[in-house]
Amino acid sequence: MTPEWSPEHRRLLSPPPAATSTPAPATTDAAAVSLPDDVVSDILSRLPVKSVSRLRCVCRGWRAIVSDPGFAALHRSRQAEPLIIASVYQEYPWGSRDLQLMDMDGNVVKVIKGGGSIGLLSTSMDVIVCVTDAFSYDAHVVDLATGDVLVHCPKSRPRSRGGMLTCFCGFGRAVPSGMYKVVRLWSDQTCEVLTVGEDVEWRWMESCPTKISSPLGVNGNIYFLISWQLDRDCLVCFELESEQWKEPIKGPMSTICSEPWSRRGKVCITELNGSLCVVQLVEQMTIWLMTESNEDRWIKMYTVTMAPSTYCARLLWVTRDGGKLIFYSWLHGQAPVLRAYDPCSETCSTLRELEYDVEIIRLCSLQLNPFVTRKI
Repeated sequence: MTPEWSPEHRRLLSPPPAATSTPAPATTDAAAVSLPDDVVSDILSRLPVKSVSRLRCVCRGWRAIVSDPGFAALHRSRQAEPLIIASVYQEYPWGSRDLQLMDMDGNVVKVIKGGGSIGLLSTSMDVIVCVTDAFSYDAHVVDLATGDVLVHCPKSRPRSRGGMLTCFCGFGRAVPSGMYKVVRLWSDQTCEVLTVGEDVEWRWMESCPTKISSPLGVNGNIYFLISWQLDRDCLVCFELESEQWKEPIKGPMSTICSEPWSRRGKVCITELNGSLCVVQLVEQMTIWLMTESNEDRWIKMYTVTMAPSTYCARLLWVTRDGGKLIFYSWLHGQAPVLRAYDPCSETCSTLRELEYDVEIIRLCSLQLNPFVTRKI
């Protein structure tokens, strides 16, 4: 295993360090002492949700700090680690599906009977998830805290009149409004959007500029892999707030790697601690993290040696206690395994072997984001 860990990598995947700014000097009136906004933000981000909600009433400045989406992300990064959510089938192959919530060690903490489906499981990294049926293309939004179906997104009739159509569904939370939205892309490139809590029917949007696959919601955007064979690590992005398509983004294999296409293996996209990553699986698992810089957009974060029979590996989380990479992988003929990679010792350890009936694994949380407007 080749570690790709550096101080810069730790900075990108870790919560921002405590601010070093010093408070303003005290005045004769003790009540007039003020702190810089970055110090206030750092202090408030370490408090429980209930306390932060009450402290919003202290003054307009604190309310503005707490209401900022950047503060919400900082607060979330310093709270408890997220949960693993999996769609689990009970009777092969057409039985009902349950949603199973596990901690980072693979211990089951909650089960929602009948909440799963054969298809796509999309999460917003909080208590609201979207489950899509792979055959009917229906989707429903579930509250994990109660197990209730909040919204059923009905199937609409595609505009295309020729041939059988398939679709992909993405789900995420718009920034800064905090509205949850479901985006559905049909194979003829037509696009539909449904805003949870506002829309009762799908709304037709501008068509996708190219054929896509593998939707993923990250930081107010839905990313899709372009499905062309020669551009399979290129991405397109749909911004949830404006409901507009952005310019395509070249993936790391298109801009950095010099390997021939035949040796680039499987490519998928995933979220890692709030950042978009491209994962390349061929003999080893290579993880590329997308940065905000256009000049150096992709940084290689990890290179992990995998067993030759591994045909699927997906990232989940980087822990704060030592920066271990939590992921799961499938080997041919075996059940999925939850594993942890330590970049310092360059070793992988098995946390738990999951059951054979686990199909789709993502991340979630049982805490709502209290700092962003949410209407359901």
